[in-house]
Amino acid sequence: MENIHAARIASLRSLMDERGWDAVVITGSDPHASEYPAYRWKCVEWLTGFTGEAGDIVITEAHAGLWTDSRYFIQADRQLSGTGVVLHKTRLPESIPIPIWLSGQFPFGGVVAIDGLCQSRDAVTEIRTENPDLRIISVPDLISLLWTDRPVVPQTPVITLGEDITGESRAEKLEWFRREAFSTDECEAAVICALDDIAWLLNVRGQDVEYNPVVISYLVVTEDSAEWFVIKNPGEDVDEDTLAAWDEVAADGVQVREYSAIDSYLGNLAKECSCVLADGSSLNYHLSEVIENSGAQLRLSGLPVSLRKAEKNPVEIEGFRHAHKEDGAAMEMFLFWLERNAGLVDEWVLLFH
Repeated sequence: MENIHAARIASLRSLMDERGWDAVVITGSDPHASEYPAYRWKCVEWLTGFTGEAGDIVITEAHAGLWTDSRYFIQADRQLSGTGVVLHKTRLPESIPIPIWLSGQFPFGGVVAIDGLCQSRDAVTEIRTENPDLRIISVPDLISLLWTDRPVVPQTPVITLGEDITGESRAEKLEWFRREAFSTDECEAAVICALDDIAWLLNVRGQDVEYNPVVISYLVVTEDSAEWFVIKNPGEDVDEDTLAAWDEVAADGVQVREYSAIDSYLGNLAKECSCVLADGSSLNYHLSEVIENSGAQLRLSGLPVSLRKAEKNPVEIEGFRHAHKEDGAAMEMFLFWLERNAGLVDEWVLLFH
């Protein structure tokens, strides 16, 4: 019986032959450069069966390879068995990164297809820098051409956090961001793609990604506006907490827009802004093309949110202390229970009960 993942790779190779692609690069991330993506963007897992959080795939006519680090070497060997995918070990002295490997395979140029939504601008720049003769083709949602029952973009309940928890309102954070990001006259707008940065800046939380309290969205901040692009389908499918969260965010001057409207908005942004600021490590390549094709100048630089998040205010510090107390109490209760029931407990009970 043919391995289902080997069959999927064969289908991808047939597509490559039809489109004239020499190689396809598929990342294990999402349009927001997340380490832990929602299931819709687990394209590496769907294609190869590899379930690790860190892994990128390159498919050519003669080779299929998975690049991952030492956390997943044993797991990858087991899960890739029978798929025809070769493990490429990363973060070792002898490791060959994907840009260098591609250059070695196609020294005189070739066509490399990527999902521009799930490849960062910086990652594409690395490939082009290593071999300028490689032609990069961006095909947003490329895997959807094969993954016909692919999950939709998730939409889970959204909540907002008050100053009693964050120590700072979203209005204050946005005012701070504008001062930091637009301190010079070079740029008048900033595109924020990283989900944790958006969650912090807007004081919002969600459950769109397992074990990560984030909301799948984009945020565009200008000198006098803030546009939040998020899945919003008013009706029976939207809970009351989410509707209330949108109202609270809007009350602070943030315009709530449809997630899918980001392309058209950025395509027209040049009419108002001549320079757009973004972090090349989290800005996906597709959106970078949209911005540059609009006529606006794209300035790639680290955004101030990451460093600011690391500086905890007194309310946040007190929150940490409270969380540690709760965590300590829970651990003590567990250890007490374990001591009382040590003779009745085995690994099976701990795992499933």
